[in-house]
Amino acid sequence: MDKEIGEWLDASKINELHLCPRRYFYRYEEHLVPKTSEERHYANPMQYGIAIHAALASYYDGTGLDPVTCPCPSMEGCEFCHGQPIPRMGMLFLINYPFDPPIELDYNPRTADPRTRARGLEILHQYLERWGRESFEVLATEIPFAIEFFRNDPHEPIPKLLFTYVGRIDLIKKQDGQIFPKDHKSTTQFGQRFHNQWKLDLGQTGYMHAVANILGIPVEKAEINALRITTKIQQDESFLRIETTRNPEDFEEWEREVRAAFASIQRYRAEGFWPKHAPYACSAYNRTCEYYNLCTATCNARANIIEANFERREWNPTDVE
Repeated sequence: MDKEIGEWLDASKINELHLCPRRYFYRYEEHLVPKTSEERHYANPMQYGIAIHAALASYYDGTGLDPVTCPCPSMEGCEFCHGQPIPRMGMLFLINYPFDPPIELDYNPRTADPRTRARGLEILHQYLERWGRESFEVLATEIPFAIEFFRNDPHEPIPKLLFTYVGRIDLIKKQDGQIFPKDHKSTTQFGQRFHNQWKLDLGQTGYMHAVANILGIPVEKAEINALRITTKIQQDESFLRIETTRNPEDFEEWEREVRAAFASIQRYRAEGFWPKHAPYACSAYNRTCEYYNLCTATCNARANIIEANFERREWNPTDVE
């Protein structure tokens, strides 16, 4: 952890805490992450999103269409470059997503994971066809921020820093006289549930708060730049823009929620007990929690399970993905 930041929170940590304190403990207090093969480490939904982000960041910083060498090892080229230069945004996607998802024994093309390298390049191409001619001013891309939270004690002459809320804004744009953050999201599903989640999303509120702090102006909205990853990519069905707004009461509630999350973490630490949010969290997001076996094992068996199945990897929020 960067000593200049010290105790920190972000939207991901808070969401994890709300989902299940025990899961939070294993991930962020013990720093346990599952051991995986190299392919599975890189070929997963999170890494796919990172690769899409890297490509779009280069497009919006003005370098994405520059011709560069493909990252393939062959001098003769690969299926993506055929020995010719490719756009920088394509190169960044391929570097950040070096493998296709492993083919399962019960492979079915209709239900297989659509997050392939070829489909990633295709969706980026279709994205440019859909949005490449839109007009707005890019003020900055990939902007890290830190919002300091101090102890609320009127008797302290110098307020004591409790923790820092950190994050990274994908893009700050100016359009029609308004300045606001733009957040890239890749998903396999659109629909009402996808649309509804942003109004109460802590992360979006944090982005607006951060832009307001950075620029010293009121910021009341954010834009979700959504890309739908499916087998068939269509411009009218694969891309979506959603605006979400906040008012002063929303920002006040956001601060209280962030402080409440920090207070909960301190209480769990002091008590030495992190409750399980079972059974919902055990199968949230339609998958079995990777820490399920730890929660069901006896104390004596946990050390062996950790040694066999997990590694300790602490994430530093100052690292650039």
